Amino acid sequence: MVTGASRGIGAATARLLAGQGYRLGLMSRCGCEELAAELDAWDFAGTLTNESDVEEFIAGAIAKFGRLDAVVVSTGRYASIIQNLDVAPARRPNTARLGFDPDFKPDIFAIPREAWHDALDLLVLGTVSVARFATPHLLESGGGAIVAVSGMEAAEPRLRYLLGPVRSALHGFARLYSDRYAAMGIRMNCVLPGMLANAVAESDLELLRSIPMARAGQPEEIAETIAFLVSPASSYITGQLLRADGGLNRGLS
Repeated sequence: MVTGASRGIGAATARLLAGQGYRLGLMSRCGCEELAAELDAWDFAGTLTNESDVEEFIAGAIAKFGRLDAVVVSTGRYASIIQNLDVAPARRPNTARLGFDPDFKPDIFAIPREAWHDALDLLVLGTVSVARFATPHLLESGGGAIVAVSGMEAAEPRLRYLLGPVRSALHGFARLYSDRYAAMGIRMNCVLPGMLANAVAESDLELLRSIPMARAGQPEEIAETIAFLVSPASSYITGQLLRADGGLNRGLS
């Protein structure tokens, strides 16, 4: 099962896993009929912030395929939350780097309480709901893997990304889940993508100088990382935060 499958990392992951022989259940807010037709997959329109949608999606996938082996939870970015609440974005820092800028002092209280709650619902509680309803079926299948897509801004909170720390709760949950279910054959890991080409604005191009690889990543590269984590090749890896960011946050614990 892949959520957020209509574009970006979710779509790239779905294509890669389909090529590896997985039968897919795909979920996105508006559905992804074209991709589902392309991959001979099952398509469901729903949102992670609605627990009944999550339950229905998983039940539908089980009804169609009879078992569950791998779950990829891609939630998308929280920029849409800021846009939906009509919050004015903070001005850009003076530096083109991603390090600390003493002259960059945005109003960290400009983000309304509602935005924090919406981010928690989308980035954390949606994944918790998926895990809740998927776990019985993973156990019935003899085990499996869950991969949650997080983001580099949770590896090192930065003033550029004010809602980024919310994802840290996702990391904590993944580790709790791993402690609870690793011995029962279910692994859970998080992938932390860095700056991706499909999400880098023209005004951010200078930021690429902060990346040791000197370029943005591609959704397909993150998909390869996810495919590794759901495969038997990663059978001894669980509770981990795997950064796929071109080396940007390489020195962080």
